[in-house]
Amino acid sequence: MESSGVGSSSIASAKPEFPSNAAPPKRDRFSGAGVAVAEKRNPLRLLASERYFGLEALALRTGTQRALKRMSTQAAEQPLITVRSLAQDFCVDAAASEKLLHAFLAGGLIFANDRRGCYRPTERFREFALARVVVPLSRMRAKELIAAACRVATRINADWDRNPFLIETIVVSGSYMSRRDPQV
Repeated sequence: MESSGVGSSSIASAKPEFPSNAAPPKRDRFSGAGVAVAEKRNPLRLLASERYFGLEALALRTGTQRALKRMSTQAAEQPLITVRSLAQDFCVDAAASEKLLHAFLAGGLIFANDRRGCYRPTERFREFALARVVVPLSRMRAKELIAAACRVATRINADWDRNPFLIETIVVSGSYMSRRDPQV
């Protein structure tokens, strides 16, 4: 059993964009605008060692959760997201809050409201609030997992008589494919 060396360590280029879904648009309860969302999409996974929209993964998830909690207690006519509320929700200063606002607009997490200076969250904003923050595997642990998968595939090929297929290659990808261990 072999594992393929095909892979990519360019996670940063893939982070801002997440797979779009071909499902018909649902109505976003904050905006009233159609937003395509998956019916049963797995939660986003954010790498603890990476930065998203200029924030560490855990800080982004915590801030989006704080913002949604705050907005759930507001009256309908109150502004939902402002530069000032971003500063409070994400525990940043005014300058960083302004940058965060522009990053969220560009990333599709918020959109402009009717009133100037007020913004509304999109479904994608809520996805970041529900995201899982995971610690990446060390190179050694990743290699152990691949070796275990190869052993299982070998056992399946040898013992499963009713399986008409053979597993020839396991394709893997990730930054551990490089010779540098990010945990060191």
